[in-house]
Amino acid sequence: STPLGPIPMTFPAWPMHVELSGDALAGAGELFAQVPRLRLPWVSPLKLNPESLAAAGLSLEPVLLAPPGAWTRELPETEVTARDLAPPSTPPVERPLLAALLTGVFPLRFLEKPAWPDSGPEGEVPPTPEPLDQFTPGEGKLLLVGNATGWRQDFIRYPELIFLLNSVASFTLDSDALAIRALRGKASQSRAIGLLTPGEVAWWKAVQVVGHAILLTLLGLLVWRWRWQRRVSYRESLALSSPDATLQGEGTP
Repeated sequence: STPLGPIPMTFPAWPMHVELSGDALAGAGELFAQVPRLRLPWVSPLKLNPESLAAAGLSLEPVLLAPPGAWTRELPETEVTARDLAPPSTPPVERPLLAALLTGVFPLRFLEKPAWPDSGPEGEVPPTPEPLDQFTPGEGKLLLVGNATGWRQDFIRYPELIFLLNSVASFTLDSDALAIRALRGKASQSRAIGLLTPGEVAWWKAVQVVGHAILLTLLGLLVWRWRWQRRVSYRESLALSSPDATLQGEGTP
């Protein structure tokens, strides 16, 4: 189960719901401190144009990848049937990109000065705007997510909330705050167990049912062996100290 809002519930096994772990968490390690996995509902892949990003001088870094065997499909706008949700016969090899980090100097949205009115309300003359050539754009970071439904207030809980906090800290803290950011990596981590195969499930069930009996039997044999050894040692020591004691009766520990 997974906490969706305030109530823990079973994570729906729907094609648009994914659980990401391992190499699917492809971003920097600081983004996934205390984040063993992510469970995201209604996931959509990113559609980016590498040529446009390169022309703008922006670099792209993958953050979240779809799990192996993931597939995409255009759903109808009217009614979704079971055939629309069925996986393809041959899953694609390429794994879609679910989240990416863009880094670089983003171009200004408005390259020209706005057309200011000649006068404000009731004849008031507006102040002279500052020319755009006095602004020097700096390098920025932008986290793109295909679908932000998993970060809605009704859904977000651990560990998705931790991933969001890590992202905010990574993008806002400067180099002088690296020590503060590193504290997240030193906290205790909650490690999730991956999905088990049917054979592994049967093995652990057998361990739970038969393992306790075998463990108690071995423990009983060890105790019996220890007590028997004590009895033999006691009889030997008694025979050495008093040879006639063996004729009168055997001692017991």
